[in-house]
Amino acid sequence: MPDPYRAATTPPLVWTVKDAVLAVDPATGELRWRHDVDGVVRKLLPIGDHVALVLSEALEILYVATGEVSCAMDFPFGITTAIAAA
Repeated sequence: MPDPYRAATTPPLVWTVKDAVLAVDPATGELRWRHDVDGVVRKLLPIGDHVALVLSEALEILYVATGEVSCAMDFPFGITTAIAAA
């Protein structure tokens, strides 16, 4: 009989490194996806099944399961604070 905890799909652990965002499977430690960014990620905010990346002059929203970009916006000014999501 399969272990129900191992069979359950768990969201990846997501964090930033220089010039990229990584998602790692918490059960195996394997890299699920990598998303390269231009510049530094100032804030990483979970929003349901997405994660928002606040960059110096842009905002990108990724689907956590795949790293696919759901939305991307460039701004003509520097971003210095995070957004709030409900």
